[in-house]
Amino acid sequence: MEIPVIWEAILREKFGEDVSLLEASFYPSRKNQLSRLRLGTDAGEREIVAKYYVWGNRLGEKAALSKASSCGLAVAKPLALVANVLFMEPLSGLQLGAGQGWDLAERLAGWVGEFHRRLTPAAAKLTFLWGDCGVYNFLYDSGRDELQGLDFEEAYFGHPESDIASLAWSLLGDRYQSGEGLGRDSLAREIEGLWQTLERGYGGGLVKERFYQELLAVAAQRGRWRVEKRHLIGSILELKPLWFGQG
Repeated sequence: MEIPVIWEAILREKFGEDVSLLEASFYPSRKNQLSRLRLGTDAGEREIVAKYYVWGNRLGEKAALSKASSCGLAVAKPLALVANVLFMEPLSGLQLGAGQGWDLAERLAGWVGEFHRRLTPAAAKLTFLWGDCGVYNFLYDSGRDELQGLDFEEAYFGHPESDIASLAWSLLGDRYQSGEGLGRDSLAREIEGLWQTLERGYGGGLVKERFYQELLAVAAQRGRWRVEKRHLIGSILELKPLWFGQG
């Protein structure tokens, strides 16, 4: 894939007439086209990220990134939005791979909780949600011991349990794909233990019943790994007494 010629004109307009595009690296993406650009200027070289939107709320993502970065969350700082292209500062972390997220589950939930609390307006009746909250949308910078978030084009207002359930589903699938199992007899216990970890990391205020309902919805929509849907859904339903504090 080649960089559209129009981008060079945009880069000069936004970053100076002396800017030249030295190199472009492209990253696989399920939805939009993501590129890392190395620019040359009279002052030296710099790198930026360009996100070309095939779909998604580019204005909403730019607003979310601006607010999150101003609140101290580790996200890509937006530089300019031109038509369907959002230019951002690059992040330094590496995407979490299979099995890595489980050990960071409590911290991941804490990051999501901070995102919810800092970006939700004080008078809002619903929570401002990430919308695509999963371990695959976290980067980890081991040098800084820092979690970083990305992809907020699906952000919307809703119940916080929706993001936490989406995170839980991604962690369960990630752990299964890493070869750790998730056998039929232990899956229900895995889910309940994960709920307790995520609730603790989030900082409280989550409703268990709503979490399990949201997890069922996510499982029905996104069941892709080899654990059969009915197996996972059955395991969640086994925990139904716990939704109401009866277990």
